[in-house]
Amino acid sequence: MTKDQITIIIDSAESTLPRLNADIRCPKHPETHSEYGFGLAGGGYGTYTMCPKCGSILSKDQEEYRA
Repeated sequence: MTKDQITIIIDSAESTLPRLNADIRCPKHPETHSEYGFGLAGGGYGTYTMCPKCGSILSKDQEEYRA
């Protein structure tokens, strides 16, 4: 099985997306590399880091709602 990767490039001086920290590891599975995404995981809408082995949400940054 292959795993697809996606890169998002934002060309905006007003971007408020936080930088992802590649050093975040699951305490239960420290040898496993975390996975990152953007969406609704962990509640709210924003970037998140999760453990692919157990599904734990390790970090979450919720986007601010702008009307």
